[in-house]
Parts: sequence; C-alpha cells; structure tokens
Amino acid sequence: MVDKPLTREDHEFLEEMHNTLQGFMQSDEEILELASMNSYRRRLVHKVASSFKLKSHSVGDEERFVCLTKTEDSKIPEKKAFSGGPVHDFGMQTFYATPNTRIILRPDGSVGIPLKSERYAPLDDRIVTTKEFRVRKNKIVCFGEDGW
Repeated sequence: MVDKPLTREDHEFLEEMHNTLQGFMQSDEEILELASMNSYRRRLVHKVASSFKLKSHSVGDEERFVCLTKTEDSKIPEKKAFSGGPVHDFGMQTFYATPNTRIILRPDGSVGIPLKSERYAPLDDRIVTTKEFRVRKNKIVCFGEDGW
C-alpha cells in the first residue's frame, strides 16, 4: 500500500471508529465484528484498536471485515491515537533487524529499510544498534533503551 497522508474522510472514519470502540469498551460484549471494508480502512481500524489494546484480526475471503476482542489490558485510551497526526505504538511487539541497519518508521506505521521511492518523510529514521527493536510513540526503540 502506498504511504499517504490522512484525508478528511479518513479522519472522519477514525473519529467514528474511536466512538464505536469506546462504546464497545463500555459494553459487556467481549467480541465486536465490524462491517466489511477495504484493506486501507481495515488497516486504520487495526491501528485504532491497538490504542485500545484490543486484539484485532481480519476475517473473510471476498468480503473481509475486522473482528475485535477485548483483552485483560484493554482500556479506553486517554487521548485519541490519531489526533494531531498518527501516533504509532506497537506496545510489546518486537521487530528484528541486523544490528547497524538503518530502519525507518513510515507515516502509515510500517517499518523497514528506506527505499529510494519513499514519498513522505519518515516519522523516525535511525540506525538500530541491537537485533531487536520496538515502535513506541512514533519512535524506534532498541533493546535496552529507555522506553523498551
């Protein structure tokens, strides 16, 4: 998927999803299945769900939709993950790279080596010093560093 800035429609969709997930969190329901949607919208839902610490996965073959499940860590976030631009925090998810490799965090939340065809400035760009790193609050954090 091509990296792209959020449109007005994307922000409206994220606001709607935030409100939907907030209602879900306040309910007694444990699982929420959303309507089918395209891959880009599903990606946005996964990102909002991660800010609520919900487990999320896409389901279906032709008509794919997102299924959300509460976890013991699920909670309503203090601030919207998408207000003022994207905030990517993958919690305890660990990524792997060869030490001394340049890694970037793209605006869409993907991580990897920089490509010549990059269209937007990365949110973070650094040489990873360890083989393990995480994405925490729009920063790439190596094993053993503050914020790990």
